[in-house]
Amino acid sequence: MPQLGFNMENMLICICTYTTAFSVDPKPTQDHFIAPARKKVQSRFLAISYLVIIAVTWIAFLGSINLDLRPVYQKSCPVQGAASTKVKGYLSTEGLKGSDFQVENSYLYRRVWDNSDLILGNNAQDGGFIAVTNLIITPNQTRGFCVETNATVKCKSRYDCKAGETIPGTNSGALTGKCIAGRCQLSAWCPLEENKLPLADERPLLEGIQNYTVMLKLSVQFPACNEKKFRNILENATTSYLSGCQYNPENDTSCPIFRIGDIVKWSGENFSQVAITGGVFRIESIWNCDFDWGMSNCFPTYKFQKIDDSKAVLSPGLNFRIADYHEENRRTLTKVFGLKITILVSGDGNQFELLHFILSFGATIGIFSVGALICDTLLELIQYLQKYELCKRLIPPDSS
Repeated sequence: MPQLGFNMENMLICICTYTTAFSVDPKPTQDHFIAPARKKVQSRFLAISYLVIIAVTWIAFLGSINLDLRPVYQKSCPVQGAASTKVKGYLSTEGLKGSDFQVENSYLYRRVWDNSDLILGNNAQDGGFIAVTNLIITPNQTRGFCVETNATVKCKSRYDCKAGETIPGTNSGALTGKCIAGRCQLSAWCPLEENKLPLADERPLLEGIQNYTVMLKLSVQFPACNEKKFRNILENATTSYLSGCQYNPENDTSCPIFRIGDIVKWSGENFSQVAITGGVFRIESIWNCDFDWGMSNCFPTYKFQKIDDSKAVLSPGLNFRIADYHEENRRTLTKVFGLKITILVSGDGNQFELLHFILSFGATIGIFSVGALICDTLLELIQYLQKYELCKRLIPPDSS
């Protein structure tokens, strides 16, 4: 076999046994048809290399689609949808004793609570809400003058309390420039905010909110596939079923009603611990629908997850403040700890489409040409190296 130079005109095509060189007419004319000419190359190394490359390509291809061939012939239709929630429940803290509390005004915490008291931001933009699990109440604040109650903030003279400034790290009020009994005077809402949780043994005050139930209503569609709208409530569901069912991943996956305590449990958290300082959770409804088998089987599965870091040391959980104004100069300040539960809709619909199949099939076939390309390069490299005396001893010339 004549020695070939390293140029494109002498490139060889390898086909498993192993393959062929092709020639190109350098001066084609109108009455000539140019076709590749093949020539067999006896090379065990190239043949094995080709088979290994094809095997690896198959494994990589099947692994990329998780052994599921549907992406080859089905187009993907992203889900679009909206969520709304309806929370119901009732609890009472009237049975708590005075000795259970570490605050003086324990009577403020012994009462009955319903969903209007403890569910905030219901049906927010993402359909989520906040369930209050703990709180600190500072009643009957009025605008006036009072001294800083933080024991770590002290003063020796009025120069330590510059008028108009605030104390770093607090939100108490503005300094008046006076130092009274070692404490700076403030112009603020007085008395200043309480900072102790109500119960003495580090328990959440409203632990019973875990028994509140959430009815999750989802409405979705897959515009790229069809215009039909789908819900997470079965079409044959009855009022009696909805009034008595409760979602369970093992026994009843069709019920759209969830218990708040179960949402926390399925997220891998302990409710009693999380409820002390609050947290952020997510219910993800996953819609993976194959419309080639009809539309009646399109129904979501659910995934529950805690979003914020449970091990955070600084500013853990979720808390914020609410002010209830009784009149112009009197209010009750409540620091709320709660569970923020958000709703996420995700997934895809899949449906056969001829154009998608043709494009995917063509691209898939093209992947396997990489084997021949690599073997062509190896063969050309071997023949190029045979020009040198050392390589001639190591690589005997091919013969045809």
